Amino acid sequence: MKKGNFEDIEKLASRIKWVFFIFLTLALVFVVYTGFTMAQTSGDPNSLYTWVVSVRTMVSTLIGALALLMVVIGGIMYATSAGNPKQISAAKDIIVSAVSGVALYILSAVLLGSATEQGIINTLFPPSS
Repeated sequence: MKKGNFEDIEKLASRIKWVFFIFLTLALVFVVYTGFTMAQTSGDPNSLYTWVVSVRTMVSTLIGALALLMVVIGGIMYATSAGNPKQISAAKDIIVSAVSGVALYILSAVLLGSATEQGIINTLFPPSS
């Protein structure tokens, strides 16, 4: 990479975003499949609730750590931009995306929390006998 050539950095940031998105999608599919399989085979009426709470805790930790990492990467890109408008824009996009993702997750956690506390999950998906 040549000094002052920031197109490569933008391409790398874009690839990192896509790899991250694909990884999270596959992880979510695995977790959902495992949880529903566990809930159907256990016969415990609280198993799906317990699974939802444990997955919510695990995902909260993962999202918090990854958002912090993305903000740090965006901050480093911003600090090393040397006034290049393209790199400043790319850094701001990374930071805004990380903060937006956390805000969206908080909203979904609030909705999921109210769903699990009111027993909606156990009502919609009763355990098999």
